[in-house]
Amino acid sequence: MSFSDWLNKYNSLERDIQQSKILCQKIVSSKHDDKATREARLTLHKSLRELEKSYLRLDKQLNTIKKNPTKYSLTQREYTRRRDELSGKKIEIEKLKNWQSERSQNKINSHQKSEKQLERERVELEKKLNGLDNSQILDMNQKTMKKQDNALDDLSSSIFRISNIAQEIGNELDLQSKLLDNIDTKMDRVDNKLKKNTQKMKKF
Repeated sequence: MSFSDWLNKYNSLERDIQQSKILCQKIVSSKHDDKATREARLTLHKSLRELEKSYLRLDKQLNTIKKNPTKYSLTQREYTRRRDELSGKKIEIEKLKNWQSERSQNKINSHQKSEKQLERERVELEKKLNGLDNSQILDMNQKTMKKQDNALDDLSSSIFRISNIAQEIGNELDLQSKLLDNIDTKMDRVDNKLKKNTQKMKKF
């Protein structure tokens, strides 16, 4: 392996890191946990593993180059510069890994909160049902269904009112359109009369 080969692999690592950052931005900008977002998370996970492997290979190869700088035509100054650059890439990879880890943990916490909320609702329901006989439970269910029916009735009434308003607006627009058409027709007639009168005046 030549030092030129090492540089090519280093440049490839830079490009892969940039692609991983783009994936992070895509995941952050996504508002829904859809298929594309899940695929992006999976791709990012695989990419970070490959980035780690690429870094380790480059680190090992750079150490090999350092042992025989004459063979690779590498000065101490150049080695130090490349070592610092590679260390910087290591930091970038670690930041990406930490971001992914925190993101995954937040998702787990959110899921756990949802489960806890469901558990609280279940416990509250059990408390309400505790000590009630079948007739009382049936009565409570009927009251709940009644509330739901009333809410649906209110929603239906609102939709009906909105529909009527929309119909009235449509009728008003149709009427105004007809009035404008009549005005245009009258204006055309007046315009024609003016043209005829103008032509007659020119003859005199």
